[in-house]
Amino acid sequence: MLCLLFSVGERRLSITARDVERVLELPTLQPAHGAPAYVQGLFQYKNKWVPVIDLCKLVLGQPCAEAMNTRLVIVRIEVAEHPTRMLGVIAETVDETRSIHEDDFKRSGLNLVEESFFGDIAIADGDLIHHVKPEQLLSEEAHKLISPETLT
Repeated sequence: MLCLLFSVGERRLSITARDVERVLELPTLQPAHGAPAYVQGLFQYKNKWVPVIDLCKLVLGQPCAEAMNTRLVIVRIEVAEHPTRMLGVIAETVDETRSIHEDDFKRSGLNLVEESFFGDIAIADGDLIHHVKPEQLLSEEAHKLISPETLT
C-alpha cells in the first residue's frame, strides 16, 4: 500500500495514502476555544470548517517545529455513526511516500491506551515506521466537541 511518511520527534510514522485528502502548507487557524490543548484550531477547506490537531503536541506535549517540511495533512476519518469527516493534522518532516506491503506491518505487542492511534509497526528500508490510524486521532472527548455538520 502507498503510505505518506512523516515524523513526530524521532518517531517515523505513516498513514495510508488513500486516507489523505491533501497536504498543505500551514494555514492561518481560527481558535478552538475549550478544545484540548493539542487541538490547534480550525480552518476552512472547501467551504467547511476543519479542526486541526498538532500531532507533536498530542504525542510529545510540545508543538511541531516551525520548519519548511512541517505540513498540514488533511485526512479523511470515518467513525461508524458519522459520515466521512476531514481532520487537519500538523506533522513534521512530511516529505516522502513509500510503498509498504500490508503484511510488513506487525503488532508491536504493546497496548498503550494513550497512544491508541498508533497501529502496527513495519521495518522498511531500515526505518522503523509506526502506522497511524486516522479515525483514532481524536479522543472521544474531542469527537464530542466537534459537530458532525462541520466535518462532512
